[in-house]
Amino acid sequence: MATTMKRFYKMVSTSETSCGFEIHLDGRAVNTPSKTVFKVPNQAIADVVVLEWATQGDKIAPDTMPVTQILMTAQDRINTERPIMTPQVLAYLDTDMLCYKIESPYALVDLQDQVWGAFCQNFESRYEAQLLTTTGLNALAQDQDLRARVLDDIEALDDLQFSILQLMTSESGSLILALALLNDPSCAGDVLKAAYLDEDFKDDLYDAKKYGADPITEKSKAAFKADLDACVVILKSL
Repeated sequence: MATTMKRFYKMVSTSETSCGFEIHLDGRAVNTPSKTVFKVPNQAIADVVVLEWATQGDKIAPDTMPVTQILMTAQDRINTERPIMTPQVLAYLDTDMLCYKIESPYALVDLQDQVWGAFCQNFESRYEAQLLTTTGLNALAQDQDLRARVLDDIEALDDLQFSILQLMTSESGSLILALALLNDPSCAGDVLKAAYLDEDFKDDLYDAKKYGADPITEKSKAAFKADLDACVVILKSL
């Protein structure tokens, strides 16, 4: 679902099966890119997917269907590639954005302490461990016991939850933020603020409201927010 294609259907519906809900287009089941029948776990999520397909225009635009894309990724990739992806996700613990801070300007330092600090404190409380942080360029190596406890939580996730974790970790550059979202989807607004803290600070500094924001950053933030909102919808429906 990487490119647009002409819309070929009129009606979108759901069909309950013993393995979940299928999405039907003019009575025919939707397949994933790997050619398996697309299934979603419950009616609430199926209703969201139906809406994504039903509101497409003359062309199907995958970027406007984030819930569908997350679910298809979970079905096609996570089931088979999870043993490879798990250590890749865990590796973000050593490169987590929230652990690499700056020394100036002081206003941004304060913001990082407040916004990032809150997530780090909650993470440390949950795992009963202290995170290593730095203002330098040298790579960190977090405590092995901490890594083991985080790995236990990651391995306890089902494939759909893991798909959300993997997506949010890679897009935000922070496993800490992704785990926070999984534990409490209501913190999504704070996750967005934390993920784009530096960029928003620069926008305020250079008066982006008056002179215009960087279009690349705007596009990136909008795409991240769309995926973030989709993850929240899924998590609240599980």
